Amino acid sequence: MIVMQQFTCIFIVCLFQYIAPSDLPLAYEGVMQPPTHREAMINAYVYVHQTLFQANERVVKRGGRVMVVTPRHYLDFINHFVSEFTKG
Repeated sequence: MIVMQQFTCIFIVCLFQYIAPSDLPLAYEGVMQPPTHREAMINAYVYVHQTLFQANERVVKRGGRVMVVTPRHYLDFINHFVSEFTKG
């Protein structure tokens, strides 16, 4: 979560008129209520990160190969999101 806060500081993601949905699933403790736009984005990144770990655990239980996610993969994911965000 702290890493995502640092990465989201490099670009403007705050929509001041943003209203989070009431049923927004929280991926980590400490999300402000109601979450700001930046907090909602950080929450989404944390959710993706946690989901990947859960998927790896299921694959290991089935005896399959584990997907290795390095910090470089995570940075590529963030950079891709930034490029898509700035396009739209």
